[in-house]
Amino acid sequence: MNDLKDFLRQFPKLPKEVVTYLSDLDEKELSQRPFKKLYKGFLPFLFEMNVWGGWITPDANWYLPTLSSDTDLPLKRRLKNPARYQHNARLQGFREGFVRLDWKQPVFDTHFSVKKTQTKKLIFTFDPQTLKNRKVFNAVQHIATFYTIAGAPPLLFEIVLVSYDGDKLLYRKKKFNQLSFFVLELTTIRYKL
Repeated sequence: MNDLKDFLRQFPKLPKEVVTYLSDLDEKELSQRPFKKLYKGFLPFLFEMNVWGGWITPDANWYLPTLSSDTDLPLKRRLKNPARYQHNARLQGFREGFVRLDWKQPVFDTHFSVKKTQTKKLIFTFDPQTLKNRKVFNAVQHIATFYTIAGAPPLLFEIVLVSYDGDKLLYRKKKFNQLSFFVLELTTIRYKL
């Protein structure tokens, strides 16, 4: 219970439905959450749970939350010289080392689903070269840990690796049903580079 109190104190902007859900968990369920593996210092500045997702900057210092259905808007504001990439924000973003974070739940809602009957998915999309930066690697890993603590199971993790065919983006997906397998795959990708 102390771990939960510390978590709620460290993250006062958690959505109300998530706070209610966590507060209703019993000791056994709370003991299965990886509170001890989460280090707030590895999370990018301004990180918060957001049903629209967001972008992690190439230096992993900032989280740019998406606040509308235009998921690329926060990214577009950060990019310089977009004409070089034919104004394709995603292409430029991934080439420059940004990481996209998406949250998918069965029915889109501005509130997080905490129903145990609905499968939720946390998706990270990035160029594999991005993981060379240790701060980005740590940020992705700790955001996944954060969602494991705050989210209602079942929760799936997905890594979408970006490659390029000229100006065309190609995606390769891998899904995981446990945080440990997700982190193992991140580590494998990082050390294959």
